[in-house]
Amino acid sequence: MLRKLDNLSVAGLILAVCAFGLAFVRLAPGSAILSGAGGGSWIKFPEPFDLGRRPLRIESASFRARCDLASPLSFVTIELRAMKAARVLVDGRVVQAFGDMNAWKEPRAVTLPALSAGEHELQVDVADDHGPALLKLSAPALGLSTGLGWEASRDGGPWVAARDATAPQEADISRRFPTAAQSFLKTLPVTGPIFLLILVFSWLGLPAPKPGTFRWILLGAWAALALNDLFKFPLHAGFDAFDHMRYIWFLLENGRLPLGSDGWQMFQPPLFYLLCAPIYAVASKLGGPAAPLYMVRVIPLICGALQIELAYRLLRRAFPSRADLQRLGTMFAAFLPMNIYISQAPSNEPLAGALIAAVIVAAAALAERAKRRELAALGAALGFALLAKVSALLAIPAVIWFLWPRHGKRGAALVLGAAALVSGWFFLRNGIALGGPLLTLGTVRGFIDWRQDPGYRTWSQLWFWGGALTRPIYSATLGLWDAFYSTLWLDGYLSGVVVFDARPPWDYDLLCAGAWLALLPTAGILLGIFRGLVGKDALKRDALGLSVVCLGVFLAAFVGLFLLNPVYTTAKATYTLGLMPCYAVLLCAGLERMCAGRISRALVYAGMTCWGLASYCAYFIR
Repeated sequence: MLRKLDNLSVAGLILAVCAFGLAFVRLAPGSAILSGAGGGSWIKFPEPFDLGRRPLRIESASFRARCDLASPLSFVTIELRAMKAARVLVDGRVVQAFGDMNAWKEPRAVTLPALSAGEHELQVDVADDHGPALLKLSAPALGLSTGLGWEASRDGGPWVAARDATAPQEADISRRFPTAAQSFLKTLPVTGPIFLLILVFSWLGLPAPKPGTFRWILLGAWAALALNDLFKFPLHAGFDAFDHMRYIWFLLENGRLPLGSDGWQMFQPPLFYLLCAPIYAVASKLGGPAAPLYMVRVIPLICGALQIELAYRLLRRAFPSRADLQRLGTMFAAFLPMNIYISQAPSNEPLAGALIAAVIVAAAALAERAKRRELAALGAALGFALLAKVSALLAIPAVIWFLWPRHGKRGAALVLGAAALVSGWFFLRNGIALGGPLLTLGTVRGFIDWRQDPGYRTWSQLWFWGGALTRPIYSATLGLWDAFYSTLWLDGYLSGVVVFDARPPWDYDLLCAGAWLALLPTAGILLGIFRGLVGKDALKRDALGLSVVCLGVFLAAFVGLFLLNPVYTTAKATYTLGLMPCYAVLLCAGLERMCAGRISRALVYAGMTCWGLASYCAYFIR
């Protein structure tokens, strides 16, 4: 009974927090979420989806429609929502203007002058200082509402049909890559025989290496890929790679830590850059001009290898008597595309991911009993993770939830105190110098002079449109879950490259085929989540329960970031890189029952092997 109450209370708390978060995001003044209330559809000027950064300036557009009145009207009221300032004109004469760009979320009522019988033109000029100009209007008395039939113009240019702002929009570059279906069929002559071979071997029950030995084999494969790609992965690729390098250059040139106001990415905590600076300095003296640019990649690659080891250790704790599941989950960690491609370029993400994963695995290891120094060490690891990236804060609720029943408030205080002791100085410095301790993407908007498409959010973008299963490259423009899927299972953002001719030298047939091959591990993870939530051991404080709670917290923050920051690049699965061991545990928990039967187990092994080898070969640069 107590366990059921505990499960219900946790589930209720999660739902309450999610509801509160969505309400906050919807009402937050800075959130550019389009309201579905009122008549008409949101419309905008039609233009291709721009994957690059554009200067932050006021963008304007004009929208118009015509109506033909059979009889005169003396009193007409229309309701409009505009993003953001608006001016209403009837037959070319200004009726009313709304200049406050902070009040755009509220509906605006406009009373039109008396209208005679005959044709009239209603025009609305809209201007926005942080995104595209959008309009939503309803005028029942005139038989008008925004949608089909409306025209749009920009900067006095020709009038063209307006576009539905809520409709999914594909980036042009997506069509220059093979579809997932084409790639799957093209690679089938290779993946098919591998599938059949592993299927037969598994069905025959041939001996497999012990999990510990298998882990070393996978680490060797990772090292081979890392050494092969180290000097082949182009220097221009990588998410904000140049800006991360600027942080390192700032340290070497100025001998001090930057502030968030010193440039883009300068708001990041300093640990990664402090580790890279001496490597860069030594490589600059020993090698050519490009040598330090390559050598700073060593740390992300080492962090990627650590993820494999950490996943293996959590799997060994979660499934102590299941060598097959330990091998399966460790292979998953070694071949997960998200971990492979993000580790190729200089970025603090792999270091933060490895440290967050280490905190989760260490917390699971302290499940039963722990000495004070072990709890303090856990807190110190958490502190170092916070000095790598502020997203490590998301690990705190799950870790405290896990440890509290075993070590109480004193244990929790010891962990948090040690974390504060290690990392608190950085946040205190931000508070003194910049007026706030947490400088993240959202809080440094005042230092950013650019924006990205789409510039707004709709609730429909929270649905999975399936673009990641058809044209996965840059399917992130379609919505949240297409973005998550295409960046978890493949390099859907081309490592931050937006020009086709400058794309990373991956094998794009194997890469795009991975969108279909990943359906099996996707199903395994979803089944693992289901088992962790509603199974007989739902939300039990073990490795599976910890994994479910960690994923829930990170996904809640992921959705919040997506809604609050209306640029397509905020939706990346790599933000959950620290959950690598959790993904591995969820996968094995979901596939555990499938591995009980001889035939089903052989099918799982064959499918996972095909997925893993395709992932590995896709990113092994030739």
